[in-house]
Amino acid sequence: MSNESLTDKITSIILALDHSSPSGDQNWSEEGEVKLSVVRAALGGLEVTREDIRATGLMRVIPAPDTEPVKADTAAPLTLEAAKAAMNAAEIAVDKERARLIAAERNVIKTRARLADTIKAWLAEWPPITFDTAHRDHIKRLQEHKAAGMVSRAESTAGTSPLDRFAAATAAHGTRQGGDAFRRGASVRRSLPSQR
Repeated sequence: MSNESLTDKITSIILALDHSSPSGDQNWSEEGEVKLSVVRAALGGLEVTREDIRATGLMRVIPAPDTEPVKADTAAPLTLEAAKAAMNAAEIAVDKERARLIAAERNVIKTRARLADTIKAWLAEWPPITFDTAHRDHIKRLQEHKAAGMVSRAESTAGTSPLDRFAAATAAHGTRQGGDAFRRGASVRRSLPSQR
């Protein structure tokens, strides 16, 4: 007997069983699977495994248990005294939360004041650097270096720029590039641009 024909036979047996009435409970396991003994008896004692039964993909549909209808609320109506007591309790709870909020706001104010004091102390220790403060610090360091003899020798930079070389050449030779002022000579200034 092939596996396919065995599966078909087991399927037919499962479909023929009673699925809903309590009288058929003895044919099914608690998990909703048909019992091995039932299938083997229907097949004349043929050896069948649980995997053969599960190969059919069929299980018993277990009906949902009957549920009791939801009962209407039968609680006693709220009396005036109970309502006043509940309102008082709610007001007390609100007052407690309001007090907590006020304490939290005061804590925030104190924390901000401490932060402001910390920022002021930090600015006093490390003031912000501006152009004026940097210039004053530079002059102060120059004076300190001069007092300590740490002054570098000044070097002339005359004649090092292209304009200086052009002016020197035109003043000496009176070239056309220099114009009439250079050829006349009377109006030529002998000082170089960097020396003015």
